[in-house]
Amino acid sequence: MKRTMIPALLILTMMTMSSISGVYADEAATGTTAEKSAENIKTEDIKKTENPKAEDIKKTENPKAEDIKETESSKDEDIKETESKETETIAGLVFTGPATDLTLDRALTDALTSGASIKAAEIQKQADAANAKVNAESLSKMNATNKDENSSNTYSKSEMDKVKKATDYYSTMADRNFEAAKNAITYKVNNAYYSLLNAEEGVRIAKENVTLQKNLLTLVNEKLSLGVASKQDVLNAEMNLNNAQSALSSAEVSLAEKKIAFNNELGYEDMQRIRLTSELSLKNISALSVDTAITDAVAKRNELYTSAFNIYTAEKELNNYTAYPKSSAKYLTALNNYHSAQNSYNSKEDSIKKEVRINYANMMNSKVLAENSKLSAGKAKESYEINLSKYKLGLATLSEVQQAQISWAEGEKSYAESILNCNLAIITYELSATVGMSSAI
Repeated sequence: MKRTMIPALLILTMMTMSSISGVYADEAATGTTAEKSAENIKTEDIKKTENPKAEDIKKTENPKAEDIKETESSKDEDIKETESKETETIAGLVFTGPATDLTLDRALTDALTSGASIKAAEIQKQADAANAKVNAESLSKMNATNKDENSSNTYSKSEMDKVKKATDYYSTMADRNFEAAKNAITYKVNNAYYSLLNAEEGVRIAKENVTLQKNLLTLVNEKLSLGVASKQDVLNAEMNLNNAQSALSSAEVSLAEKKIAFNNELGYEDMQRIRLTSELSLKNISALSVDTAITDAVAKRNELYTSAFNIYTAEKELNNYTAYPKSSAKYLTALNNYHSAQNSYNSKEDSIKKEVRINYANMMNSKVLAENSKLSAGKAKESYEINLSKYKLGLATLSEVQQAQISWAEGEKSYAESILNCNLAIITYELSATVGMSSAI
């Protein structure tokens, strides 16, 4: 006899249909029970809502100690976070207090109104004014003596003119020296501000270098695991990472020093937190032509004003001995002093003209250097990225990548330094065409 073969698919279908029929039969048998159960559940929920358990009430009225501690702990963490925002640690030194946001203009305003240097300049101005007052009082006494018929002393017109000139000189120099002091403060604050920005940029570059060296070390280890890098490559990558971390540490020390120096310059507490908001960017080249700057410098510089006064004084002294024999010691001494005063003026005038020209040349040169440094830094970055890509493909060596990375970091530091130098060169040139930055009394 032949056996009849039932297809497997047909058997599976019949089994499935049988299971489904069984499920429907069970549901029909238990339908009423399910409905009753649902009603009972709803009733119990309503009772729970109307009559909450005592335990639930106690939980609400008396929260657990653990919950209270958790809340207090959260508050403590918030306080600690707030306190941490009140401090800034750099190279192990803690700068405290709410951070003071400072633009360069505000820093200059603070330094020129309440800084220690401006206070010292104000004291010096009072001293210079006192000198002027002494000469004014002497002139007044001399006038009174000449008008006194009973006085046995009289003063010549030359002597009176000298004292009057001295009075005018010291009175004018009190203002001139104060202006020079403000110029010196302006330069120092600019120097401190841009130096601090440069130090902050140095730390940023150093941190970026550390990150790049870590990434490179990870890449070298991956290559080592694939058998396409040597253990020596790993050691070299680790040494470069160590060097980068050491450079970062040094950069942070420099930053801390610059912050303290900046605070001192502005009269702040040494460890006061400050945040500079102006950028380390190139200033515009001064529009003051070199010829105009020279003319202004000759007319305004304190050194020449004082030298001109010395010539006047020496000339008046020489006039006192015109009646003496030309070979007499007193006449020759007075004549020599007069010539020395003239030579001193001429020498200082030539020196100032040279100074202004050199300052102009330095300003223009520093601008070129800054622009070239920017281009070089950009090209160094591009070279690093190319070498890194080639290294990933096995087309460049690790040393080539590391050298390119070092060149990029050095290029960025050089560019930041060139900005600092250029900005200070511009300020130096502009101030050289004023009364200057030094006292002349």
